[in-house]
Amino acid sequence: MGGKVNYNVQLAYAFTFFSNATRGVWSFGVLSGYLYQLTESNYRVGLAEGIQGVAQAILAVVAGIQTDSRGAQFVLRISGFCGLLAVASTFFAVLVGGPFEEYRYELLCGSLCLWGVYQGLWYTSLETIFADSTKTGERSKLNTNKFILTLVSGISGPALAAAIFLIGQDSWSLEALQHVLLLGAGLCAPPAMLLLLFRDSHKLGRASDSFILAKEGSPATIPNADDSDATISRTQHLILWMMIAGDMVSGIGSGMTVKFFPLFFKNKVLLSPFQVRSAPSRFSEAAASPAAS
Repeated sequence: MGGKVNYNVQLAYAFTFFSNATRGVWSFGVLSGYLYQLTESNYRVGLAEGIQGVAQAILAVVAGIQTDSRGAQFVLRISGFCGLLAVASTFFAVLVGGPFEEYRYELLCGSLCLWGVYQGLWYTSLETIFADSTKTGERSKLNTNKFILTLVSGISGPALAAAIFLIGQDSWSLEALQHVLLLGAGLCAPPAMLLLLFRDSHKLGRASDSFILAKEGSPATIPNADDSDATISRTQHLILWMMIAGDMVSGIGSGMTVKFFPLFFKNKVLLSPFQVRSAPSRFSEAAASPAAS
């Protein structure tokens, strides 16, 4: 069961860690704080964050369809370019001046839409190519490793943001938030480029765990397949819809809470950015980050 870890699995590990860590620098408390300072409106903060979530949900469906028809490598490359475009659009929205400055909020909404497209595209395709590149019997161990990386990286990003606020200007001013936001967004470019390196040629085909699971679930391998086929089909559909419902409830709940924790601590508890970024709630935020991103 040992041996060298598959090329795509290694890339998935690297992307998981650096993507979550860099996104954690800016896309939770810093982004919400910046949007609030810019608009002084909880509604407009929620609207901007909601645009990102809707774009992510829609593109996740598109990514699944395209992954089946054109392969994970193709979709991951598209998502990588979308990620780089999202980084560039964020810099433009934050730094724009002149006649466009009064439209900064609208430009940020457009940028967040691109971030949603980026995240919606890569998530489905990454999970697919990860499963297709995993040897039979090793999936649980490798998925556990990836989940641990998700948790560790989810704490690392906010810790870096807290250090920046501690060393620099620990205030909720637009200037202080802008520096951290741009640094974090800029750091998201290298992980996006990692998505360009995945290769369908490194998938394991019949040796992968996903192939074995599909094969074991086929009617041809099950005794009395004709009698059990309908039952299996109903069970599979029930499990599918239960997972969809669970993800929707989790996503909606996370979006209504995690994104607004920093604003609560800022406006009601009067904590500084450093205190918010280093609060114990970061552990729960790290765990919820896949659903809330």
